[in-house]
Amino acid sequence: MAGWIVLTMAEGGFKGLPGLLRDLGYEVREAPLLRFGPPADWKPFDHAVDHLGAYGAIVFTSPRAARGFTRRILESGGPIAPDGVLNAGVWVSGEAT
Repeated sequence: MAGWIVLTMAEGGFKGLPGLLRDLGYEVREAPLLRFGPPADWKPFDHAVDHLGAYGAIVFTSPRAARGFTRRILESGGPIAPDGVLNAGVWVSGEAT
């Protein structure tokens, strides 16, 4: 045994990494410090979406964030900016986002 490694990333992050590390002889312990899921209350998000014109930019820092934003917009059936104005720029980080 090469030793042990504790992976603290969110469940499902870096798919295949635990198996690869085990194949290299490490004992792998997974202890996620983050969990991703819907909020208990969508009202603050929906309010922000209803007032996008007040923001200078929308920033997505991961594909998960962009998918979550888009999913909520589609599920709610509402327009992205009810006033018809989207003054905010959209910024993304990374090619996958």
